[in-house]
This record gives sequence, structure tokens and C-alpha cells, in this order.
Amino acid sequence: GYPFFTGHFHVSKYHSVFGEQVSWCTFIRHPVRRVVSEFLHMSSEGTYSKSLVDFINEPQQCNRQAKLISGLDLSNFFFVGVTEMYRDSIMLFNRLTALDFSVLKRNVGNRKARDIGLNDELSELIEANNQRDLALYRAASELLRDRLKQG
Repeated sequence: GYPFFTGHFHVSKYHSVFGEQVSWCTFIRHPVRRVVSEFLHMSSEGTYSKSLVDFINEPQQCNRQAKLISGLDLSNFFFVGVTEMYRDSIMLFNRLTALDFSVLKRNVGNRKARDIGLNDELSELIEANNQRDLALYRAASELLRDRLKQG
């Protein structure tokens, strides 16, 4: 009876319960930005105390987005948004749902990648450790562009 069920969870945990009765929605973020953002959040909250390099190499941080939606192909999602195309994503979501969500900029961290020494070498390491997420990001971006064109 709930209109929305949201959170950061593994789709496979609920897909067997809800099956095709629900419309799945997701946002995908570029892997480098996701890893850095999560590191900044967890280190500022005090839940992670090791280095950025250690965080990048943590198995649970590698291909995290692909793991969360495993069991469903992106084409099975009613809506796929891309964080780096947020405005367009919200526009598409509103069109698909006949809702009128505003484009908001909230929950933005104070610290930035440059503050923690992110460089090309670390970015390449993140990409190397997140090849499935990188492919997912590219597919999500293409899917979003295609769905936007469909008008």
C-alpha cells in the first residue's frame, strides 16, 4: 500500500517479493564521483578512518552500484536517472509520472575531491576497480538520452 519504497538497498532483496508489481527507479552516478563522495561522507561522519586509497580498494566499494541493482537490467527500470544529468533526469521523471518535482540542490558536502588529494592516478584506480559501474554509468547515460529524445 505504499506509493514509494526508497533507499540504498539491493534490488534482489525485494525483487523476489514484489516482482513485476512495482516500477523500479534508480539514479546512477559516475563511479569516481560516487567513491569520492562516499569516502568524504563516511570519513566526515567518523565511520571510516583509513586513507582514500584504502577506501578505493575496499571490496564493498568496488562496483557498488552494479551490485545494488544486480538481478535487473537497466531496461527493466521504469526510470533511470544520472546524477551528472540531474536536471534532465528530474524533467524525465516528472514527464513519466505526471508529477512536478523541483530541481533542488541539497545535501551537498562541504569538502571536495581536491581537498583529499584526488588526482589522475587515483581516478584511474577508481575506474579500474569499478569497471562494471563504469559500464553501468555509460549505459544509464545512453538510456537517459534515448528516453529524453522519445518526448
